[in-house]
Amino acid sequence: MHNLESVAREAALWLSVGAGLAFLLRLAVSKKPALIVAEALAFLYFAAITVSLAVRTIKSGHAPMANRYESLASFAWSIGFVYWYVRIRYREFRIGYFLMPLATLVMFMVSISPSRITPLYPALDTWMFTTHVGSAFVGYGFFGASFAGATLYLVSRPEAGRRLEELVFRTAYYGYVLFTISMVVGGIWAYLAWGTWWLWKVKEMWSFLIWIFYAGFLHAYYVKRLRGRGVAWLSILGFAITMFTYIGVGIFMKNTHQL
Repeated sequence: MHNLESVAREAALWLSVGAGLAFLLRLAVSKKPALIVAEALAFLYFAAITVSLAVRTIKSGHAPMANRYESLASFAWSIGFVYWYVRIRYREFRIGYFLMPLATLVMFMVSISPSRITPLYPALDTWMFTTHVGSAFVGYGFFGASFAGATLYLVSRPEAGRRLEELVFRTAYYGYVLFTISMVVGGIWAYLAWGTWWLWKVKEMWSFLIWIFYAGFLHAYYVKRLRGRGVAWLSILGFAITMFTYIGVGIFMKNTHQL
């Protein structure tokens, strides 16, 4: 079973590389066969990372979110999940130009992270831990899709702008709902585990910044009718803050989270 996890993980890495290159080829040549290859590889990538995480869960006895390796692998899974959600729901394949290279970057980080199984601390051995972390990861994935839609908006023709603008808003909204669930459940979990709703750690502060930023972004779009390039640039900024909070703060600053 250990070999199956490793093989699936390595397959996911190289399938993400292939999918990313195939999407970039599709961008360059605009030919349907390139898209077919790209999406086939993206599907196989999602299947492979799903198998790797499923085996990891069986081996460890808990959701694969207990250390940096598992955290990154779960984020890589969420990227694949969000790509296919948006592809099916909105029929928009061009977010693959951005999400598949992102998946490749995350998978390379997975491949260089220590893969040993870390037992869960008693305070983490609860459904609230899985909900808190899992909803945040999928929320990050939707913020990534919003970023991809925003970038496409900035380089697309005006006639495609309205549909892409709606995609930017909707995916940011889904990400915000999931991230709100993560924040609320995380607060309840912290209170039950440590007797306080808020630990005033650097990760918590940056996470709150993400929540406030996207709350303002969605408010500006939905109530103040912010439209056009402003929406796109705010989405790009929001994703930059999100990635710094997830990867930058987790790696470069001391905090209570593994990543």
